[in-house]
Amino acid sequence: MNSETIGHDTVMKLLDKYSDDHTEYSLILKEIRECRKKYEKRLKTLRQQMDEKGTKIITYMNENGHPGMKYKNLYFFAEKQSRRVPQKEKKEQIENILSRHQISRANPIYNELENLMEKKSYKSQPKLKVKNVK
Repeated sequence: MNSETIGHDTVMKLLDKYSDDHTEYSLILKEIRECRKKYEKRLKTLRQQMDEKGTKIITYMNENGHPGMKYKNLYFFAEKQSRRVPQKEKKEQIENILSRHQISRANPIYNELENLMEKKSYKSQPKLKVKNVK
């Protein structure tokens, strides 16, 4: 048995303090979650707005031959960003190639194309990058 015995009154005080601490802890966590949700929504909105404006800025820079621009201590430039090509799109590409050349499944080229499906391939897409001027 434990050498230090705790009396009923002491346990009741500990339970009371624990309950208070737990209540405060729960309220703080709830407040953090609500605040985070609010900011997540705002951040999502801002990201969408920045992406839309970034696309227009990239279009302007491409049309006018600007490799980049400086505005209010920020550098704006287009940078290629790769994204994964969806499997469905890859399969469609392969099926188109096969049907165009009338290749059956028994043909070794078919196996080569299936192996291509296993490898990751990426599409390049311009993304606006912004850096602070130091």
